[in-house]
Amino acid sequence: MRSLSVGSPSPPIHPQADEILAKLRRENIDNLFHFTAVSNLPLIRHLGGLCSKERLENAKCWASVEPNADDLSLRLDSQLGNWNKVALNLTPHTPFAWKRKLTSHICYILVDPSVAAWQGVEFARLNAARTQEPHRDYGLRGVSSFDFEAIRSAPHERGTPGYDTVQAEILVPDKISVKYFRSIAFISEASRLEAQRAWGDAPHPPFLVRPHLFDVLASKSPPRLPNLADLRITAVSLKGGQRWDPTREQLVIRRGEVKWLNVGARVYTPEEKKACARLARSGREYVCQLKEGQYTDHYVRVEVSDLFAEDRFEYYIGDAKWATVAITVTD
Repeated sequence: MRSLSVGSPSPPIHPQADEILAKLRRENIDNLFHFTAVSNLPLIRHLGGLCSKERLENAKCWASVEPNADDLSLRLDSQLGNWNKVALNLTPHTPFAWKRKLTSHICYILVDPSVAAWQGVEFARLNAARTQEPHRDYGLRGVSSFDFEAIRSAPHERGTPGYDTVQAEILVPDKISVKYFRSIAFISEASRLEAQRAWGDAPHPPFLVRPHLFDVLASKSPPRLPNLADLRITAVSLKGGQRWDPTREQLVIRRGEVKWLNVGARVYTPEEKKACARLARSGREYVCQLKEGQYTDHYVRVEVSDLFAEDRFEYYIGDAKWATVAITVTD
């Protein structure tokens, strides 16, 4: 990994910083977690970190964000004083995150726990958008209010003990610089490669495939969530096949030398759902009905004559975009 720019100076430290961090260590909290859509990574790179909604609005960037929350949660965040905070969880296995994983293409940003010791950090024992009871505090008293047993067990059934308290949040004021990112985790190699293309050549934290972070509980079994496991594009030329390098943002082909693009996708979904390979400029779609609870191989053959000079190949599972590949066709 190339060195990351340090950006602005570190925020002031809370007077009880040592005690706060010691408490997190005793509870075996090695990382804090923020999930976000993979499509948000270019903006995170551009702004140098995770920014509060207020900062994003002030930078006139909020309209381009794919939010983690629905309209109701966003309204509550505005009303309850969360708008100028960045929310972190103590586990990736929360009911709220699980719902997003079923419908969205997300990644986890793993953040150094030292940010919990900054001045102005709030500790919400329940989800910070909850309105039913006071559940926030600062400093050692705030972090000590957390139900760490629930956080470790990660219950997901509504009504079971710990269902509410597993969703505890650490609310960090304004911004968390990318220098505090330990890594960014993805459900599959295809997801990691899409993030690499989206981020570009700028320095970044380690991009890691960590599927166990995306299941209901931490386990080594394959994730039971929609995911694009693999994507391969081969330009079939008169001189033989040439596979596109998926680490690169762009596929460049010559119209006179290449007649077809062969696309192969391996896709998993826990329920019946449609996948769609799409040419962005023409809107042409190649749809595949995915099988419930198993991997499906989706093969597409695209004639180069159907491509524009500057085009994009996109891949969707349901409504979630999982891959974008820029294509340049030269004569």
